[in-house]
Amino acid sequence: MKKYFIIIILIGINSFGQISKDKIYNSIDEALLNPLEAKTLYLSDTNLIKLPIEILKLEKLERIELDGNPNINIEQVLGIISKLKNLKYLDLSEDNISILPETIGSLKKLEFLYLDDNNISVLPKSINNLSKLIELHIDSNKLNKLSFIDSDLPNLTNINLNYNDFTEFPIELCYLKNIKRVMLWYNKISFISEKISEFENIEELNLDFN
Repeated sequence: MKKYFIIIILIGINSFGQISKDKIYNSIDEALLNPLEAKTLYLSDTNLIKLPIEILKLEKLERIELDGNPNINIEQVLGIISKLKNLKYLDLSEDNISILPETIGSLKKLEFLYLDDNNISVLPKSINNLSKLIELHIDSNKLNKLSFIDSDLPNLTNINLNYNDFTEFPIELCYLKNIKRVMLWYNKISFISEKISEFENIEELNLDFN
């Protein structure tokens, strides 16, 4: 998967741009041998369906990769990990998700969320409550509209919405006061409202191949 490639190239530089000294655990059983030390757990491409309740013993877990598990029971899994109070990074890409449960909004410390390559057509309203979120990646889904207001996602700087079904520029993005980078490649956008000029801090807006 893409995350493994990045880790190999950067030789241990984590998603926060720092040299990682934390051990990477590749199974829950392995992590449970050191439950108070485990901060990073990779369960990508493991045919995962459900998570055991014992994962809640990993109280300091900050990063969990669950991508590439198309049979995942997303309601059960999010019901469990929503109780991991220190989680900052969550990857649910390529998990065959059609409906993202409202429990996603319980991850109050989440900073990085990956939902690429799913079948999501509507984002749950609770996602707007992720006040610590910095990056949101939703490439290759079925989105055609967004719903944001002024107080939503106050720390979000980057959003990727490539390969979706937008026919109009989602002007609701203008309500995200700290957004700096918006990627909307390969949609079906034929109309852009004049309100696009209301972006306050935008640095990069890419609408290629629309």
